[in-house]
Amino acid sequence: MKRRLAILAALAFTVLGLAPLSAQNTTVRHLNGPASLKARFNAFADRPRLVLFIGPTCAACANGARYVDEYILKRYPNFNMKVMCVWMPLFDSDNYQESLNTSARFTDSRFEHLWDTRMDIALWLYQNWVPKMPPTISYNREFATGFVWDAFFLYPDGVKWDALPPEPVVGNAPIVEYFSSIEQAVRGMMVGKTSGRS
Repeated sequence: MKRRLAILAALAFTVLGLAPLSAQNTTVRHLNGPASLKARFNAFADRPRLVLFIGPTCAACANGARYVDEYILKRYPNFNMKVMCVWMPLFDSDNYQESLNTSARFTDSRFEHLWDTRMDIALWLYQNWVPKMPPTISYNREFATGFVWDAFFLYPDGVKWDALPPEPVVGNAPIVEYFSSIEQAVRGMMVGKTSGRS
């Protein structure tokens, strides 16, 4: 079954024009459990952070990252934010090399590429954090059962991860289906920063 999914994912990459490039200058950091993601998240507390949980040969996931690249980062080149792509092995075809290959498409310096080797973080978040999300966050629990995947969470600057991640401004899954909520929230953040300067 997983092999069939991997083949379908590869075909979808080709059809969507997302065939991975050769990884040359891409850096994908290895994560070692939730504490390592927490450290990276808190390191960029001076700016908004968009965290994506995605698989490198999952075409829908990569399409979500492409939407972020094209419709947020390229559209707002001066907006200081960090996009943290947490790549993980959703399919048998997913591995660290594939994360290098796929992340090579996303070269904006505001991207940070990370590798959740055994999906420890995706599982931990689903078990320990998702059940405690406030009702104001309309996270699609029926889509992502068992672990967090093809999902996004957007945070304002200033908030930090303590025992659990902070409450996001918006968060949902799958990424492309709910992408408009990311766009709307980012525009709101930009307006807030502009009005704050005046």
